[in-house]
Amino acid sequence: MKDWNEITVMLKMTKSEAIAQLLKMGYQHEITYLIQDYYYLPSTADLSKDTLDLLNDMVLIRKFNESVKLTIKRKKYDSDGSIISQTNTDLPVENFIKAEQFLKELGYTRVMEIYDEAYIVNKDGLGFAVENVNNGDWLMLEIEENEFYPQIKDLKAKLDESGLHYDDSDYFVKKAQLVYNQHMKNI
Repeated sequence: MKDWNEITVMLKMTKSEAIAQLLKMGYQHEITYLIQDYYYLPSTADLSKDTLDLLNDMVLIRKFNESVKLTIKRKKYDSDGSIISQTNTDLPVENFIKAEQFLKELGYTRVMEIYDEAYIVNKDGLGFAVENVNNGDWLMLEIEENEFYPQIKDLKAKLDESGLHYDDSDYFVKKAQLVYNQHMKNI
């Protein structure tokens, strides 16, 4: 189980502008990848619950490169929706089809998908992920706490130093909440 915190903000510039700005600041390209998350909700879920509570009930099948795993994410929030802490529990599985069959057998139904194409840069132990979510629906920037930057205030300070244009009204944008709410509008 992994326990950490992160900030995620909406960018107010293009992906190429954000990457160019970070490279100009001395960050080095580390990796580009695509994560595909498929969210499943148990048939017994109370759909009248708050979206954030529902997300804690979901199980994901995560596809990353050739690997597939079942993932459970749990997040705790304060009264204004800021993330206080979060954990991930992962279980590697043989393949996507068997994982989905297993969840369906347990009574879970797929409710949404998130495609997250991330361009990662790193400098002095700090990684910035410029994320194109669901083929351009949203452009976000994510930064995770680590041993060198162990507190949210440290991440906010580094973000401010970056010169990136972002929406500073929410440092805890929740991709899954955005996608779920969009999905619910469309059904």
